[in-house]
Amino acid sequence: MTTPSTPDGHAGIEHPLEAVDETELLALLTDDRCQAILEAVTDDTRTASELTDELDIPRSTLYRKIDSLTEANLLIEQTRIDANGNHESEYGRQFESVSLEVDFCGGLEITVEDGEPVAAGAHTTISVGAD
Repeated sequence: MTTPSTPDGHAGIEHPLEAVDETELLALLTDDRCQAILEAVTDDTRTASELTDELDIPRSTLYRKIDSLTEANLLIEQTRIDANGNHESEYGRQFESVSLEVDFCGGLEITVEDGEPVAAGAHTTISVGAD
């Protein structure tokens, strides 16, 4: 059984990508280890232990990357409860796809297509323009 957890304790998931710094978002999306984590949780959630074993990333590094990806709303943290009643956090991808578009004037647009558990079909665009 998995239960989504949010900072405000609501069952619904807020997806405030507008509050994410576009430079930070781009840095996360181009980081090799962040990419590996996001790829590993594409089809199913994984615990930090599973990710450490699967990706051969040191645990401390993995937790830093997970924290950054969660703060940027690219990962969602859920609680996994096993048959013995033990609780462990597991992580899943919070989006369907990401598109980057660069125009000739130096503007950059990042579009994140939301996936489950965020409302399907929704999307958020972050624009960085050369004004």
